[in-house]
Amino acid sequence: LNGGQDEILEWNDEWGNVEQNIVNWGEGNIDSDPLFVDAANRDYRLSDYSPAIGAGTITGAPVTDLDGNIRPNPEGSNPDMGAYENMLGTPIPKPTLVLVDQTGAGLFTNIQEAIDFASDGDGDTVLIAPGIYSENIELIDVDLHLASQFLTTGDTSYITATTIDGSDNGPTIKISGENTRSLLTGLKITGGVPASEERGGGISISSADSIIIDRMEITENAAEVGGGINAENIDHLEIKNSKVYLNSAEFGGGLLLTGGEFAEIDNSLIY
Repeated sequence: LNGGQDEILEWNDEWGNVEQNIVNWGEGNIDSDPLFVDAANRDYRLSDYSPAIGAGTITGAPVTDLDGNIRPNPEGSNPDMGAYENMLGTPIPKPTLVLVDQTGAGLFTNIQEAIDFASDGDGDTVLIAPGIYSENIELIDVDLHLASQFLTTGDTSYITATTIDGSDNGPTIKISGENTRSLLTGLKITGGVPASEERGGGISISSADSIIIDRMEITENAAEVGGGINAENIDHLEIKNSKVYLNSAEFGGGLLLTGGEFAEIDNSLIY
């Protein structure tokens, strides 16, 4: 249950108007991502990084999983939580550097899936190989670094070679959450066109803790407000060494800042 006990609603008796606490959050529960192999396609086997591996109890546990595999596996370990038994007794520690590569050479081919995987970490890096990624991604209450291979090589050609294209289907990157501390480095952001009630075409930021935008190209996005970047109520915002150009909006074609405590723009081109 994502969010743990806080995500369990307390029932209010409609007739007796009595508040009822019907769930006791006991020991042994997990409230983090179980890291299934492919939950989107209903593959609920546990990946080798899953916190559910070895987290079950032997008491009352079935002797096989749904596929007929013996549990616990390996012998002498605790069984896994869930319907399927992984071959490991304990999970492999999650990497702090997560590679996205459309060729399949990385851990993921999709940026959002890599973000979701890394979001439990503290300052993990999602490193994106060159390519055009047609995605609308979200960074919500995460502490991570999203970057091209410019980060590891210093080669500026990786900036234009690593493009996230929102395909006119909403903001290309949407950032929110008071706990969000994110760095964006060495990426080209384009094709962001939100619905009429939304702000921010290329990058839409609201109520975040700290955002640093470095060595970015943000171009050919459109919105009613904040065509390139719309930033609202951010505690700390830095835009440096970046180009924000050829975006369009009725208000703030390149950039619109509202609210917030600190914002600084250095060595950047905005037009």
